[in-house]
Amino acid sequence: MTVKRPTMLVRGLNVRGLRYRAKGRYDQALADFDRAIELSPDHPWTFYNRGDTYREMKRYDQSLADFGRAVELGAPDARVFIGRGRTYWAMGRHDDALADFDRAMELGGADASALVGRGMTYVAMERYDDALADYDRAIELTPGRHASVIFARGHAYREMGRYDQALADFDRATELSAADARVFTGRGQTYGEMGQYDQALADLNRAIELGGPNQALAIFRRGETYRRMGHYDRALADFDHAIELDPAEDEFAAARTEICQVTGGSDDDALPSNRGTTAT
Repeated sequence: MTVKRPTMLVRGLNVRGLRYRAKGRYDQALADFDRAIELSPDHPWTFYNRGDTYREMKRYDQSLADFGRAVELGAPDARVFIGRGRTYWAMGRHDDALADFDRAMELGGADASALVGRGMTYVAMERYDDALADYDRAIELTPGRHASVIFARGHAYREMGRYDQALADFDRATELSAADARVFTGRGQTYGEMGQYDQALADLNRAIELGGPNQALAIFRRGETYRRMGHYDRALADFDHAIELDPAEDEFAAARTEICQVTGGSDDDALPSNRGTTAT
């Protein structure tokens, strides 16, 4: 199928929508993509862009619908299958994710993004050797610009309990990308699991300072560290803050319920001393 070239206005709306998305201004991004689709309903890449936006917003069913429409409209491109594979991964549909990442590599060859996505899926399936093989190959394909891949491999090592190797990867990733909050969150979580709480808090505080779309996770990981230290009031404050930022994340709510059971507090209300505060 031949893909019709979009008008200048449609291209401009897509460009602006992507800029809004990069800044976390999702409603404005969606408005631009929606308008672009109204003007050019047969342009597959607008559906791809909107589908990826829905994925970041955790609106997965809408994400899958848009990726599917992009394929129907003639965009059999590796990027579409990588995007849809990431959505399947986030939904826990691991077999579907693997199929899409494999399809992406059939279309585009050994692609670092597809390898990382497949590696993440293998980690979720506890197929760690397969994951490490994909990450190693992705690093070979991206010399000098592989901070995100090294971070992903560090996460796999942490899941395996190979903390020294995890820390080595996170250290290297911070050297390559000192402003990436995800790396500090990953290293902070690792330190926390190792019982090195001062280092954990330092990294997690740094991740929170950097901000970004994963700030809720950094705050939650700090709450976990406080919980391990027995600082339940601070832990609960962080869990409440994380839930406020990302109410759709079940892990945050489950941790909050658990700590309320430990402290004897209510699962409906924060401890009185913490209402309206954020731990530091």
